[in-house]
Formats: sequence, structure tokens, C-alpha cells
Amino acid sequence: MSREPTRCTSPPRRSRERRLARGHFVVEGRQLSMPGLWKLTIVGRTGRFQQERATVELEVAE
Repeated sequence: MSREPTRCTSPPRRSRERRLARGHFVVEGRQLSMPGLWKLTIVGRTGRFQQERATVELEVAE
């Protein structure tokens, strides 16, 4: 099952993803151009009613 990804930041930011292959997407640009500590939450559907969630923190330098 292939679904379009949903993305959300806090505060919310919109971005456009480009599909590379089935189940693989890339977001290009400067969405994280503001320096500081960012928390990214990625949610992927693994079935009709199931999903997996991963949260990572990364620091963007000035």
C-alpha cells in the first residue's frame, strides 16, 4: 500500500516531497534553515490501520 506522506513541524511548516521510488520520498530545500535544536517526528504507515513513529533531534548550526 502506498500513501502520500504527511509532514508537520512545530510551528507547522509546509514542504513538498518528491517520490523517489515506491515508499521512498525526499524533501529538498531549506526547511531547517533556522539554527537551533529541531525535533523531527516521522510517521509511516505500515498497514491500513497501523503506523510506526520515530522521533529524532538534530541541531542546525548557524
